[in-house]
Amino acid sequence: MSRLGRIVPILLANRGEGSLVSAVCLTAVTAIGVDGAGISLLSGEHRGPVCAQGAFASLGEELQLSLGEGPCLDAFEAIELIEVTDLTSHQGTRWPIFSEQMSDAGAGSLASFPLRIGGARFGAITLYRSEYGALSTDQVADSYVIAQMTAHLLVAEQARIGGDLVISDIETGFARMEPIHQATGMIMAQLSVGPEDALARLRGAAYAAQRTAMEMAMDIVAGKIALPRDEQHPPQSPGVTIEP
Repeated sequence: MSRLGRIVPILLANRGEGSLVSAVCLTAVTAIGVDGAGISLLSGEHRGPVCAQGAFASLGEELQLSLGEGPCLDAFEAIELIEVTDLTSHQGTRWPIFSEQMSDAGAGSLASFPLRIGGARFGAITLYRSEYGALSTDQVADSYVIAQMTAHLLVAEQARIGGDLVISDIETGFARMEPIHQATGMIMAQLSVGPEDALARLRGAAYAAQRTAMEMAMDIVAGKIALPRDEQHPPQSPGVTIEP
């Protein structure tokens, strides 16, 4: 069974009445075998914790955002895994206040994985453990899978595409969302905007044209539509009249 094939049923079982994204932290704790997990968005208007589950997670996410230092911020900026195997050493002076407070709370090690799709960055998922040492190879591989899955689910939520429509495609490479990802990247490059602004432009253009975000994205990817820099004047689609 693939890693996704093992993780997705855990995610669905943990969903409850909330969104799939809100169930990712509990899924990470369960599937990876860590004491706590937290997700924070670090770009766009809605910055802050998305979910926190288990030991140290709520404290860790709140400290990082309030202090402006910590592994999730570094993982987001560097777009790579940031791992601390011994918080008692405070990693020199890398995050002195954060490391000291987490160590005092009983955390021994942690690892942050960036949430990204191509050049679009959204935030990071941080895994917290009471024990010292590095994650195993399997734990790192599972963490990357969960990070990728989370990024795709975040895009689906921002594009107002229900997670249930995405989940059926997860094991086949997130095929349903690919046009959205591609179009978002193209808009980012063309208009020099961030991922959230690019998604907002895409949604706005789709709404004005009385089309779905997916339909608009497919036309953008195909080169049939290019969004103007003036967001007050979304592009028209063939055969669609846009009311002024």
